[in-house]
Order: sequence, then C-alpha cells, then structure tokens
Amino acid sequence: MNLRSTEAVLGRTDDFTLVDKIHITISVYILVAAISALISRHLCEHDRVALSRKVDKLSFLITAALFLAINVIMISNAVISK
Repeated sequence: MNLRSTEAVLGRTDDFTLVDKIHITISVYILVAAISALISRHLCEHDRVALSRKVDKLSFLITAALFLAINVIMISNAVISK
C-alpha cells in the first residue's frame, strides 16, 4: 500500500497520521539499507570480506531493533493519545 492509496481509504488530513509516519519510517530504512549495502559491496570489492560481513550483521541488528522500537513507540503514542 502506498501513501496515495491510504489517503484514498482514510481520507486526506493536514497533519501526519500514524500510517504516514510508518510509511516515512519505512522509506528512511530503505535508504539506510541501500547505503549499508553499498558500503558492504565496496568492502567486498576491496577484498575486505570479513569486515563486510561484520558491517552487514551490525547494520541488520541495529536497524531491525531501531525499526521495531520506533514503530512500537509511534503506535503506543497513537493509542495513548486517543
């Protein structure tokens, strides 16, 4: 689902809804994943495979934990504010 289709279903608002915030968070994490993949590929191409794997694992753990935490916080705030 993209922002246009959610807007069609939920209606247009002037501020950010929870769905908007989640979509923006996902977009940022896609950008972060792409940058991390480029760094990892660069390391592999320069024969630093071990470091590349460490970057991959660390990036995955940090971004997954932050993504989960940010979404839990956003959803919790939305539930509390109702």
